[in-house]
Amino acid sequence: MIFSKNEWSKFINVLTNISQTNSDVVIKNGLIRQMNDSGTVIFEIKLDEKINFILQMIKEQLPILKTYITADENEINVERIKCENATTKEEYYQLSISDKDSVIIFTEALEKYLTNKFMDDEKKDKLLNGTVINKIVLKKYLVDRLIISAKSFQSNVAYLNVKDKKCNIIAKSESNTRNAKIVSNIDLDLADGLYNISLSIFEYAWNSDINISFEKGSNDFVYLKINNDENLDTVNLYAIITKEETV
Repeated sequence: MIFSKNEWSKFINVLTNISQTNSDVVIKNGLIRQMNDSGTVIFEIKLDEKINFILQMIKEQLPILKTYITADENEINVERIKCENATTKEEYYQLSISDKDSVIIFTEALEKYLTNKFMDDEKKDKLLNGTVINKIVLKKYLVDRLIISAKSFQSNVAYLNVKDKKCNIIAKSESNTRNAKIVSNIDLDLADGLYNISLSIFEYAWNSDINISFEKGSNDFVYLKINNDENLDTVNLYAIITKEETV
């Protein structure tokens, strides 16, 4: 597959966002759909359907891939090549990335050995075929405020504080000595309690307001679905909500 300079830059941005919480990435027919390392967020990102490959240890590979973003209008050619001389019965592939000057070769790891595996339609539908409880739009400045507050409190989670079917989105320190109420009085039909959500779902380089859908699956499994109007059909993130304590 041939990438223009602009297309390659956008693709690298996607990998950079994923690499904050995912060790590996599996792309099948242009679709990334996998849990993060901690199993708290599901990434669903639609790219060009011609993209098919596995990239292990994303953070370690990104500096190399970024060197193919050059000042001129270089085209980048990405090929997935079956290894004919594999020493096992399993099929191995090599990933070739090249421009007019250079080429780099990665041997792909087998998906079964990866931390982050592709989630097929059946597993997704079983896990995320929920009922919508409520929908809100969170302004970009409030997203930024939530992230900065949580980080300043040395926290990697955000919280939903639910009481009497009303919810506040907050950030707080582990010791409860510092806290920030970001959004108040959201209608939410959940049991009273404090629920945590991985902060990474808000950190996905959103450049506009985000749409948040509160959804409930079977066995009271609750999650958030997040996207934005600019990428409504290309990026969906799902965050599992975990109850911590009673309010």
